[in-house]
Formats: sequence, structure tokens, C-alpha cells
Amino acid sequence: MFGVPFGYLLTLVGVAEITVAGLCFAPCPSVPRKAALVAGLASGFLVYRASLWFAGWQRPCSCLGQLTDVLGLTEKTADVLSAVLLAYLLAGSYFLVLCGLAQRRRKVAPATTDKWVVQGCAPDSV
Repeated sequence: MFGVPFGYLLTLVGVAEITVAGLCFAPCPSVPRKAALVAGLASGFLVYRASLWFAGWQRPCSCLGQLTDVLGLTEKTADVLSAVLLAYLLAGSYFLVLCGLAQRRRKVAPATTDKWVVQGCAPDSV
């Protein structure tokens, strides 16, 4: 893919996953920012799975590596499980991002509007 050996690509994705996990556990008060990191990573996984599907890839996704052998899961079960986990990550992270945006909008909106307009008593000439 793009002339990058697959082993390097997997290493890069692994580093990205560990970086996002580290940032999520870091003491930062911004939950929406952490959710945005997870949303970005999960969106990348979604693009990967969609690309495989559009390319006609018929085999189950081996996203979990050899963990499936350790847990005794079939390839099909692991594929369904990874799709469910991806949907959970996408839905949860985007929900938290949208909640954070709505909360920020509520905090900003009253400070930027005129008190007369908010009360519905705006004078004709200001």
C-alpha cells in the first residue's frame, strides 16, 4: 500500500493505537478531546474495513491477530466481534464528541448574544 511494506504499516498503526491509549489515560480534563482521538482512530479502522469490502476481500478481518487463537475464537466470530467493537467505539466516541460540542455551544451562546435579544425585548434603535 503506497509502497510501504505491510510490516511497517502495522507497526505504524500499533504506535498510533498506543499513542491514543496513552493520551486517553493522561490526566487531561477534556473528555471530548479524548473522544475525538478515539473517533479518529476508529474512523481509520472503518475506512480500512470498508476498503477491504470494496476490494472484494472475502476472508474475515484478522484485526485481532493471534489473540483469536489464544481465546479459542473462530475467524468468523472474531470478525463479527471486531465489527461490533468498532461500531461501539464509533458510536460512543462520536456521541461524546457531539455532547462536548453541544456543551461548548451552550456555554458560548449566552455570552455572545445581547441580553435584550435573549429576552425578546430588543429596542428598535440601538
